[in-house]
Amino acid sequence: MVDCKDAVIKSLMRDIEESEGQYHRALQGHLDNVNGLIEFQLRRLQEREEAFQEEVGELQLRFDQERYVPMYICTYVWYNISLYINQYQSINQYLSASMPHGTRAQAGPKQHYTQTTHIFTKKNCWFR
Repeated sequence: MVDCKDAVIKSLMRDIEESEGQYHRALQGHLDNVNGLIEFQLRRLQEREEAFQEEVGELQLRFDQERYVPMYICTYVWYNISLYINQYQSINQYLSASMPHGTRAQAGPKQHYTQTTHIFTKKNCWFR
């Protein structure tokens, strides 16, 4: 009877050793798969980071290029307004000299001049 029980115990011990071996092989395979997935994700993350940095560089370049455009536009508009003001003042002086006081309308260009000079004064330009 003791021999039979010893044989059963030995058989069960072999089964336990085999199952522990299977467990360790399965665990190692699982860990290898997880490590592979982690490496894959790190590569993807690195690629995304490089693409992001490249896009940031392109946006920075476009921003730097477009940032000076409003300055030129503001300068151009300011120059044209100055011409318009000079023309208006010349016409105003000519009309003041040639017409009796109070016969011509005072609205129009003068009102427009005050509004535009407020908008396009150097402190209000948006290109700083």
